Amino acid sequence: MNDRRSLADKITQSINEHKVKMHPKVYFTLGSGMLGIGLAASMLAAAFFCGVTLFRLRMHQPFDFLGAPKGFEAFIGNMPWIPIILALAGIIAGTWIMRKYDFSYRHAFIGIAGGFVSSLLVFGIVIDAVGLPERAGESTLMRPFVEQRFSNDTWLIGVANDVSDDRFNLAVPRGDVIHVYFRNNTVIEPPIPLQEFEWVRVIGEWNDETFDADVLFHELPPRGVGHIMRFQIPIER
Repeated sequence: MNDRRSLADKITQSINEHKVKMHPKVYFTLGSGMLGIGLAASMLAAAFFCGVTLFRLRMHQPFDFLGAPKGFEAFIGNMPWIPIILALAGIIAGTWIMRKYDFSYRHAFIGIAGGFVSSLLVFGIVIDAVGLPERAGESTLMRPFVEQRFSNDTWLIGVANDVSDDRFNLAVPRGDVIHVYFRNNTVIEPPIPLQEFEWVRVIGEWNDETFDADVLFHELPPRGVGHIMRFQIPIER
């Protein structure tokens, strides 16, 4: 009892000496409200960009490039770095806010944080499944964060057309029709003939206005590609 009285006396003395500043109730209410809004915003942002990351990984499958000649640059160019960074930033911000809220006073914080991250991944899968990243790509505001690339100096992604023994045309989504030529040592994975209107990925190099293929990957059209291909120019015949 004496210890409690002594502690109360010390607190009272600190207040009287202005060492402890008392804040009105509205201060704590606003603080809690701002933390709650911040937590909700970070969760929504993290879940959305998790969905964008999954969408981009599914569309471009960048890890497949690693086993191919000159594939590392294509891997780097096809990884969705911006969505990954933004998703991680949202997760870190949400975790920090939960620490501020002291969510772990009854449970281990690691378990709570693990559940938080797992729930964001589940929401990201749902966001990808309903096609939200494709639709967000049409927004001028969101396009820089979700827009995917289909061509670079060393790789192309698109639909093959007008296929012959030594060349074919490649319609790049939201881009041009590019004339692609096979080399004598062009590697085709898997080694089967290229079909008309087949979705392919090509690694190689530009030769003026044409593209010489070193490696060609046969691909099944990813879910959502039809939505993207609506914006391409007509395929040459």
